[in-house]
Amino acid sequence: MLKFMKLSENAVAPCRASDGAAGFGLTSAEEGTVKSGERRLFKTDIAVELPSGTYGQVAGRSGHALKNCVTVLAGVIDADYRGNLGALLFNLDEKPFHGV
Repeated sequence: MLKFMKLSENAVAPCRASDGAAGFGLTSAEEGTVKSGERRLFKTDIAVELPSGTYGQVAGRSGHALKNCVTVLAGVIDADYRGNLGALLFNLDEKPFHGV
């Protein structure tokens, strides 16, 4: 179970894509474009409470990276962090990536 709080009405609750999923999927609370060779932070408007002595990690999905040539940079969430989770996306493709 993941303890979380929505920080806005645009927030989408983290969920597992399947019973065997390794983690919880996050959804951006904002739309935006990442130009070729650029990076952009997408906020989720979700805050989490992780168990003491653990950490979370924001990681890209391999299928998403293959299809869109977008990767996630950085991504460690300390157990005591209670702020807005974000995903720092980097566009490796020649064309812009439009994400939600």
